Amino acid sequence: LVGFRYPSTNVTIPQDTQDQTSINKLIQPGENHTITLHRRQTLFIGKDQGDDITGTRIVSDKPLTVISGHEAGSVPSDGTLEPMAQQIPPTQLWGDTFLIVPFAGHDEGQYIKILTSKDNTQVTYNCMNYNSVHIQNAGKVHQFFVPSDTYCYLEANNSVLVGQFAASPSDNTDGDTTMVLVASLDQYSKSFLFSTLNGTSQDHLNHYISISVPSEYFNPDNILYDGEIIDIEWTAIYDGGNNTIGYGCSFEVSQAIHTVDSKGRLFVMVYGFRVQRAYAYAAGYMFSPEGALGLKFSSDIYTISEED
Repeated sequence: LVGFRYPSTNVTIPQDTQDQTSINKLIQPGENHTITLHRRQTLFIGKDQGDDITGTRIVSDKPLTVISGHEAGSVPSDGTLEPMAQQIPPTQLWGDTFLIVPFAGHDEGQYIKILTSKDNTQVTYNCMNYNSVHIQNAGKVHQFFVPSDTYCYLEANNSVLVGQFAASPSDNTDGDTTMVLVASLDQYSKSFLFSTLNGTSQDHLNHYISISVPSEYFNPDNILYDGEIIDIEWTAIYDGGNNTIGYGCSFEVSQAIHTVDSKGRLFVMVYGFRVQRAYAYAAGYMFSPEGALGLKFSSDIYTISEED
């Protein structure tokens, strides 16, 4: 059983997903609807007019996957159009502390979109200036613009989902809109293996990666790109008290399979731009469900004999 609650816009879905002749049902803002899906069945929820269905709550009694996006989205709404989609993690995997590194190779800036999981969420962020916003209800959104050269630190008192959107150009400048879900600091990992999107000679993309590292793990000599130390100037990221929380960098890469490795934790974002084209994705997350038990060992190496 899958239950839905729609907070802000009308949508239509089949009344009965097991009946191909089922008529659609209009679900208005604030209403609930429950349907049954069997193994390998899918359900499409959307709006023909492009209204934002952000904040739709989906509850299921068995595991499922949710992919959300837009077939021809624009951020802001008067820019060029581009398909975007991301797999949405369940709310127990959302986070509360984020480092945001701007897209390289894209001069239009970016929009940061914050989605709350609980009522009375206080979000603070420091980009060029310190800001604080109170979001009263779960499923609501706060969005703000960040210039193309600005790094941010963001934290919340409840778990939130943070999306980073490359702003749509108003003309044919290099780089269309795209999106990526930003990892919270507790989702950072030590090793990444990733590939750029393959393009043709007629559809050449300029590929980039962005790396963010918490201060406690930052040592440039221990961060390797394709096995080599990254020869680049890192940018410090500050909180509202002007304390250094982390560091970030971005640089162009070739169309190929690459690695980023570190002795500490970090996050890697992979993306590419060309005229009216773009893509972006996170190279990986290290998820630890809320409330999960963790094990810590006092030594890196243990010797175990057959009798143990």
